[in-house]
Amino acid sequence: MITSLNINQNINDKTFEFIQEHLKCENDIVFLHEVPKDGLKKLEHNNLQYLEPYYPNTAHFKTVAIVKNKNCFENMELQPFILSQKNRIIFLLQSRTTKKQEIVTDLIIGIHAPASNHPYQDSSVIPFWTSFIDMMKHIVPYKCLNFYGINKKIQDIVIIDDLNVYAPGTERKRFFNRLLSIGMVDLWIEHNNPNHHYTYENGKNCARLDYALISDDSWNSYNINIVDDTRGNNGFTDHSALIIERK
Repeated sequence: MITSLNINQNINDKTFEFIQEHLKCENDIVFLHEVPKDGLKKLEHNNLQYLEPYYPNTAHFKTVAIVKNKNCFENMELQPFILSQKNRIIFLLQSRTTKKQEIVTDLIIGIHAPASNHPYQDSSVIPFWTSFIDMMKHIVPYKCLNFYGINKKIQDIVIIDDLNVYAPGTERKRFFNRLLSIGMVDLWIEHNNPNHHYTYENGKNCARLDYALISDDSWNSYNINIVDDTRGNNGFTDHSALIIERK
């Protein structure tokens, strides 16, 4: 099970209850986005293991992957190829055994893409998306990491995230469509769910910002669910959680 949630820079008792509920076995991952520096200390205080981006801790918050056993994953140092906002993305390799008893490796990427709500953020949106898409062009079609000097064949590619993408005609939506065009699919839509099911709520502002993208030859091996209880008056953040599982 892979879970993704933007916690809006706040970790409290409800956050920890959510983590424990969705971290049941050694193969499970809970991606948290917008984890502040003091939030990392809280995770450690509660004896939670997490993986973080290979990059200096300069950002106010970052994306982390909470796991039961770090030894079940390989944290890949691919952040240098991202031109901005490197603390927002983490690359993990996870091995598993198929029904045919073959051992394969999946690439799982947790992302919190930058938004451009303020003029000073505009410079980070374009280089982030451009460099990420250029990177994925060397990975998705070939299902390997050889271009980056890593001799590793990939079975499934999973990108689970807060992409801050919603409005057609915007720069971010165009980047999103370019990402799909290289061989990724929007799992929520492919399972015949409505695009207007929003995952973000802040007063009257609502949008679908959170996505699970799967390589187009394996998307039908996954189920997806959106948990809305995490947001709203009774929630603990302004985002819904995404949960995907192999069938």
